[in-house]
Amino acid sequence: MKKQVYEEVKEKLEIANKLQVDKSICLYCKKEMIKYKEDKSLFDGAITFHFIKLKCPQCKKEYLDLEEAKKYDLFLKLRKMGKEKALVIMTEENAKEIYA
Repeated sequence: MKKQVYEEVKEKLEIANKLQVDKSICLYCKKEMIKYKEDKSLFDGAITFHFIKLKCPQCKKEYLDLEEAKKYDLFLKLRKMGKEKALVIMTEENAKEIYA
């Protein structure tokens, strides 16, 4: 039983090693993509997110890997929450002025 589990784990590790990417190739142009860093801030610079993106020099398409996509998703959620919270505060202040 232990030998079978060991073989399964060994196979999974071999597959994981094959999935690691050394070069990034554009799906459309077949050109090697360029890695660059992009910074985005929220709440007047209180929080800054650093994203590592891949960009094709020919067609200018940009890609994120899975980890960076998760960070970007969090960034978008926080940005949306910040806008919604700002709208709620503004409407509460307007309501106080109107009914005061």
